Amino acid sequence: MTDRPWLLLDVSALAYRALFSIGGDLSHRGVKTGVVFGVFRAVLELMELHDTHRTVWCFDRGCGKRLELRKD
Repeated sequence: MTDRPWLLLDVSALAYRALFSIGGDLSHRGVKTGVVFGVFRAVLELMELHDTHRTVWCFDRGCGKRLELRKD
């Protein structure tokens, strides 16, 4: 068993960051791939930085639960 850390990834935030850092210019056969490329590049960099391959990918679907938990 390894003691390497788990990375808890906010993939929605990584995608948003990739959208505005890479933009929509990157494509393959007419399909825009910049966000996907940016997310995977960020995940690989984080995995290397923390020397782990253990990841949990979390995605937002609206703000419902977060708003319920924090009503201020």
